[in-house]
Amino acid sequence: DLGKVLVSSMSENLNQTAIWVGTEGGDIYKITQTGNGFSASPMNSYFPTFSKARIKILTITETHQDIVWVGTDGDGVYKFLTRPKTFYSISSGPPENGQLSHSIIRSVYEDETGKLYAGTRGGGLNIIDARSSATKIINSRNGLSNDAVLALNKDHDGNIWIGMDGEGIDMIEAGTGKIFHFPRDFENRSDLSFSAVYSICVDAFNDLWLGTSGFGIIHLKVTRTPRGGYRLKEFDQLSHSGKVKKISLKSNIVYAIIEEKPNILWFGTRGGGIYRYNSLTKEIDEHIQANANEKNRLCNNDVLSLFIDRQEQLWIGTSGGLNRLFLQYKPYRIEHYTQRDGLPNNTIHGILDDQAGRIWISTNHGLVMYDRTANTFKPFDTNDGLQNNEFTDGAAFQSKSSERLFFGGVDGLDIVYPSKLNTINYFPRLTLTEFQVRNITLAPGDATHILHKNIDFTDSIILNYDQNFISVFFTTLDYWNKQKSEYAYFLENFDKDWNYIGQQQSVTLTNIPPGNYKLYIKYTNENGFWNSTPRTLYINVTPPFWKTAWAYAFYVLLAIGIQTGIILYIRWRSRTKKAMVIEKFKALQLKELNDYKLQFFTNIAHEFRTPLTLILGPLTSLLGKSHDAGETKQLKMIYNNSLKLQKLIEELMQFRKIESGKDKLEIAAV
Repeated sequence: DLGKVLVSSMSENLNQTAIWVGTEGGDIYKITQTGNGFSASPMNSYFPTFSKARIKILTITETHQDIVWVGTDGDGVYKFLTRPKTFYSISSGPPENGQLSHSIIRSVYEDETGKLYAGTRGGGLNIIDARSSATKIINSRNGLSNDAVLALNKDHDGNIWIGMDGEGIDMIEAGTGKIFHFPRDFENRSDLSFSAVYSICVDAFNDLWLGTSGFGIIHLKVTRTPRGGYRLKEFDQLSHSGKVKKISLKSNIVYAIIEEKPNILWFGTRGGGIYRYNSLTKEIDEHIQANANEKNRLCNNDVLSLFIDRQEQLWIGTSGGLNRLFLQYKPYRIEHYTQRDGLPNNTIHGILDDQAGRIWISTNHGLVMYDRTANTFKPFDTNDGLQNNEFTDGAAFQSKSSERLFFGGVDGLDIVYPSKLNTINYFPRLTLTEFQVRNITLAPGDATHILHKNIDFTDSIILNYDQNFISVFFTTLDYWNKQKSEYAYFLENFDKDWNYIGQQQSVTLTNIPPGNYKLYIKYTNENGFWNSTPRTLYINVTPPFWKTAWAYAFYVLLAIGIQTGIILYIRWRSRTKKAMVIEKFKALQLKELNDYKLQFFTNIAHEFRTPLTLILGPLTSLLGKSHDAGETKQLKMIYNNSLKLQKLIEELMQFRKIESGKDKLEIAAV
């Protein structure tokens, strides 16, 4: 029954199992069918904006990720989550409304009854009881020594011990609520002096161990007297200047103390690392600090928080990252975690674990949950419902009566319900928003003619060889935790493995060689899981004309032609050389034959000359003696022919001399 309300909008929910109803007064109802009737559930706890501001609702639409969108009359559009909330918060405000007296929370404690104690930086101690709607405030005006409450703890007798920025330590007595100021209110007054208590540890024997800023560690054993007062039964101080048998503290600023087991405590110091202390022997038997040259050392010496989980592992929060020390084995094994491993920030203020064994860590950039099984970090910030992005040292507490985890920060108190953690693996669509070539954004139908439609609806792109400098911009259509998405890309046929680019929402590819490629882009959802079906984009970079298939075919034919020409030329040249050799040989043979003939004729001439000379001698004698005219005529004929023959023989012999170079040619005018 909605009662008398003015309904201004109605719509179905996402899976069509209920009706959303919005009113003019800003109220929202969800109507579901129950049996034979209907049930109207008020949803104002999910939509406090409307119920407080009385904004008229015009439309309601439910989408994936349990998001409800609300359109208003003149006040824009709002979005809200309807899934169970993981985080609740208590902010500063009027104490009568159950809010805090100061925004900065420095310490938290919850007792077995669910009564919550919150120590503030300047507003004293706030006590929130579920049985009362108002916050009870204890400050310097009504009994507290100082309004900066830095540490809280309860002893075995139910007394609340309060560490403050001022001198000593205060206690709220169980039952009476009376406030004591120590060491001033000890019946046995002493010269004990200390201040700035940042950590309080109550050990198995109900002894107090106080970590201070400037006074080292104060050990108090306090007993109640029959008269209702308190006595200091035992006192020790461990400090940088104190005398310890083996190892002494290197820093008097102690922000964290935790008990490993009876008589064994761990101290976390600012700048000095951590110390393991044996209260029986009153000796420090282990000192672990940062050392880049040694294994199993801290990643940073500035220790802000300590925590021992259910698996007996000591977690050490520092200004430079998180450390895990395995207490079961000696020598101790230490693992480091920093922003490189997934932490959102390296300053670790508080550490707790939940009932599932997951580790929760407060930092200067929100909370982070470490799943040791998957070895993954899941960060949370104000977008997830946290009130704080920056938390404070030591302001962390695990409820004794429920699953709740408390973390104090600079903007109030955040309460975590680990069982309500969102585990829905919804993957929003990844959309391509922009495509650039050489840093120029392309649009469908522009002068480049590369895009024919919007890049988000484009499956493949063809580029010229000189357009191989490209950028692709993208985002996920996540309307709630988009800032948590991380991205990776892989260019098939170019990259060897995925390139993880964190929260960068663009990919730039330079100097891509001509070829066919396939660009894959994958992303994580708000829970840090990678999607199994990456977005793809085919990219074809065409080669220049001198690198096309036709060009290579021409190059092959040209090479074959050149090679054939070279072979033919070599063959022709070989034949020519061969012919020349043959001709030379023939000429040489002919010359030798001519020489032989000439030599033969010369030799014959020599042979002819001698007999001819012998013929001419007697013939001359016969001519001189002959008186017969007929005989003389015949003899003269013989003589003349012999002279001609002799002349021919001499000419032949002279030609031979000239040819052999034994006689030089003389040139004379005729």
